[in-house]
Amino acid sequence: MSQNKKYLLFIWMISIAFFCFMPRAFGQTNCSDPLPTANKHYAEGRLQACIQQLEPCLSSISDKESLFEAYRLLALCYHVLKLDSPCDVYIKKMLELRPRYLANPNNEMGSFAKALRAFHVSPKFALGFGSGTTINTIKLEKSYAATTLPQSYLPSSGYQLNAFGSYQFSIPLIIRGEVSFGYNALRHHFETDDGFYQHYAERLQYMNYALSASTFFPLTKNLSIHGGLRIGLSHIHAAKVTVLTHYANNEELTIYSQNALPYRIQLQPNFGPMLGLDYSINHGTLSVGISYLNYFKTTVDPQGRYKDLDFNITTGYVNDAIRMRLWGINLSYQKTLNFRVKKKPY
Repeated sequence: MSQNKKYLLFIWMISIAFFCFMPRAFGQTNCSDPLPTANKHYAEGRLQACIQQLEPCLSSISDKESLFEAYRLLALCYHVLKLDSPCDVYIKKMLELRPRYLANPNNEMGSFAKALRAFHVSPKFALGFGSGTTINTIKLEKSYAATTLPQSYLPSSGYQLNAFGSYQFSIPLIIRGEVSFGYNALRHHFETDDGFYQHYAERLQYMNYALSASTFFPLTKNLSIHGGLRIGLSHIHAAKVTVLTHYANNEELTIYSQNALPYRIQLQPNFGPMLGLDYSINHGTLSVGISYLNYFKTTVDPQGRYKDLDFNITTGYVNDAIRMRLWGINLSYQKTLNFRVKKKPY
């Protein structure tokens, strides 16, 4: 065999040996299934080997259950080694992955259970939806009625559907943005003893865009009370009017309808308080609340009060200057998307 061929053979054998033994020579870790090996190291008391097995493989663990167990095992190792800083890092990671673990730890005892209890878990971002009923109690600013007949504004019920997103700060403060679709009505009634009566009904549909700030006070482990203030802007997009008139000694009813939207102030700012009760369920919160919204503008555009003369003359009706005041009862559910994990200051 020539000298060159011997040289090439030697290089080839060295290359094979290098690639075969390179992982062991450089201490590389097999990350195909690191947990069984890590658990074995931990059971044997080889804590550094357990750490060296798991830490390089964390990015390769895609299953959340396995990743949680890896974080927990690393936290246990560092806790036993009395290295508080890396232990806290992995406790925080495991609680971010499974926030409810703090409420029901699985067989954790002794000093590690105490280390877990040193952390506090609270909601951060949440999305939710709700529905409820509203009662519209009218505030009469000025009457423009063409008659002195006895009259009254009647409370009317409606409904609303809403979706919202919230952000909870580390202090007990929640900021919430909300959009809701609502329906309600205005009811105006004239009546005399001789049999004359007139019913005015206006059906309103609107979108309300609101921002609220609230605080909360825990009552029990899962129950709390909240209260706050909400400011909003309603956009009225439908206003259908029906006027029913019955004259004395007459069997017939006169019914007149109108699309009143062109004569309405469609953008309605509002403001009011809210109060509610919250019950925590897993990663979500079920809430029942009451609210009040005071509207700042009258519903009727003063420039449009007499624009539809056919309506005014035929019905004998002129819209008053009135403001809406909405009382609401709402049931909602929100799902927490992520949590804030912090170590208690003591």
